[in-house]
Amino acid sequence: MLRTVTSTDREDGTTQIRVKNYSTNTFTGLTGPRVITITYTTTDSRNNITEKQAKVTIVDTNATKEGPMDFDGKKQYVRFIAADYYQKDYSAGGLEVTSKWRSDTTYRNTLAAAMNNVKGEDGNWSHVVKSYEFSAEDIEQVKQYVKDNGMGNSKSGTGLWRFMSQIMIN
Repeated sequence: MLRTVTSTDREDGTTQIRVKNYSTNTFTGLTGPRVITITYTTTDSRNNITEKQAKVTIVDTNATKEGPMDFDGKKQYVRFIAADYYQKDYSAGGLEVTSKWRSDTTYRNTLAAAMNNVKGEDGNWSHVVKSYEFSAEDIEQVKQYVKDNGMGNSKSGTGLWRFMSQIMIN
């Protein structure tokens, strides 16, 4: 939680940041998806305290000690990124240099298209290749899939692809 957070004071320079009221159990005790608000705090040499809050979205509570590695040998993990941050340096909330979404041309172009997608006056999106409409029944099937299998392919390597193929065929 601290690797992308920095604090700089005009007089003191870089200041130390702590997570207020942090408890390991807050995260290790989870049994399902949840949004947790954490509070970062820092104090300057004059004892002025600054606090900022951030929301952490937990989508999968399975243990992460084992699992797939990225192409650079680091652990794979899910990262959501907002349009305001995707082109910034990692230290400013952007993507890591080793992220496929930054280092691979196809991924980078796909992300740029998604981030620059805008809805025109005609109501159409700027780069829609194909769109689908899902019925209420389809949506319920997706919810059940996520309940049974986790987000994406988090619990089975190709389950999402098979599931989506089945929905698109029907």
